Amino acid sequence: MKSLLPREKLIKFGASNLGEDELLAILLGTGSAKLDVFSLSKHILKTYDLDQLKSIELKDLVAIHGISTAKATTLMAAIELSKRLWGVNKTSLVLDSSQKVSNHLHQYKSKPKEHLVALYLNARSELVHEELISVGILDSVLIHPREIFEPAY
Repeated sequence: MKSLLPREKLIKFGASNLGEDELLAILLGTGSAKLDVFSLSKHILKTYDLDQLKSIELKDLVAIHGISTAKATTLMAAIELSKRLWGVNKTSLVLDSSQKVSNHLHQYKSKPKEHLVALYLNARSELVHEELISVGILDSVLIHPREIFEPAY
């Protein structure tokens, strides 16, 4: 069986089934004269880990051989969009009522299987961490309490 290219893999299996190098390769689109797009994306990820990429500057991207200003601006835009989507640099989400929790977890309402999601809050009811603990069957989910408490440590 032939190996699927990242775009084909995304179409067939969804974006969550791609590695960071494959996602980055899709954003880059093409490589350079010396590096194909896969080698370029792997080189970037070897040079900068994901936390470093969150705060990378345009000049740092352009300094990488094979990254043009156009590619760098595309990456910067994708990074900024992801920050905005996930609320980085925004005020904390306060979940101090059942209605707010229900609104926050709206995406699970239409799921065909039970999903156990743990919301870890601080003393001010601000969301610190959210974790999908388990996906069960139609009307139940079987877990051990340690699975809920382990991510809290």
